[in-house]
Amino acid sequence: AAALARSVPGTSDDVLLAAALCVRALQLGHVCVELAEVAETLEVERPVEADETGTESPLDALAWPDPMAWAAALDASDAVAKRDRVTGEASGPIEPGVIRPLVFDGRRVYLERYWRYERQVGDTLLTNAQDRRANTNASASVEAVLDRYFGAEEPGQPDLQRRAAGVALRRRVAVIAGGPGTGKTHTVARLLAAAHHLANETGRPLEVALAAPTGKAAARMTEAVHQAVAAAELPE
Repeated sequence: AAALARSVPGTSDDVLLAAALCVRALQLGHVCVELAEVAETLEVERPVEADETGTESPLDALAWPDPMAWAAALDASDAVAKRDRVTGEASGPIEPGVIRPLVFDGRRVYLERYWRYERQVGDTLLTNAQDRRANTNASASVEAVLDRYFGAEEPGQPDLQRRAAGVALRRRVAVIAGGPGTGKTHTVARLLAAAHHLANETGRPLEVALAAPTGKAAARMTEAVHQAVAAAELPE
């Protein structure tokens, strides 16, 4: 925040507070802060004397910005680029060569670099999700391989794991979701087997990368997928 104050003289305290909270958000694994909710995420590091009612109210003792006034300060600041929440387009004139340290979309505040990262990832996913040219798997081939690894679907009894795998095999981007015990790992193991099967039929060996947010999660995922592959008795 002090660096921002030096680089953009005249930046208000409310804007500097938003910058400090953006840096804090990154330390907690978030890419931005939401003005209306960020106060609820704060904890006081030192005990605070209870008030006359016996209730500790440390955040109430702070000069916390009103969200509407805070948004107005961000909108008016030379340190902040204003962007449309949906399109990402600038909400005002763009000065060539000028990069403002913060980005505000009317609700969320980002450090400019992380706003750009999020837009790049999101735009790539949306573009790939809309690209139907990537669907090179013939429907009959997909159904045959799904029958092999998931079994045929009984009339009136939808097999959601089989259907999830079918969507993933036909799309460039797919999201498979479900609560604990719904069979996501089981589905992924058989999905990978089906994908390998289809790739071998076309003479294009498949490369698979599995990723997780932490080393511990990666180890758990690797073990779970190996166990699911072994339990499914899949071909080498």
